[in-house]
Amino acid sequence: MASRILVVDDSATIRHVLRTLLAPMGAEVVDAADGRAALAAATVSPPALVLSDLNMPELDGRGLIAALKKAEGTRAVPVLLMTTATEKASLEKAVLAQVAGVLLKPFDAASVAAAVKPFLGGKGPGR
Repeated sequence: MASRILVVDDSATIRHVLRTLLAPMGAEVVDAADGRAALAAATVSPPALVLSDLNMPELDGRGLIAALKKAEGTRAVPVLLMTTATEKASLEKAVLAQVAGVLLKPFDAASVAAAVKPFLGGKGPGR
């Protein structure tokens, strides 16, 4: 069974690019345009991994991470945060402590594969 990855970004282009990169890796990709839609999708069916942008309308990456970690059904779901190097430098240690890693934008196929590969297959939420 394919690992389900929830891609969250307000850019339709980035969601499409990630879907294109992740599908050949055997991932089932579900996407959301903002944190509220992502939280709803993750609550209904927890994914193996959430790949979330930091800055989004409605509910941003920080809020999404906090909500996922607060809910029992999604607490164990790993989150990779997508951000720029400048944004990463300004993130609080508390936020960084709650994520499984950071994927710097702009990214390429190799960096996406390296970041996501440890979460594909195996056992855990959504797998």
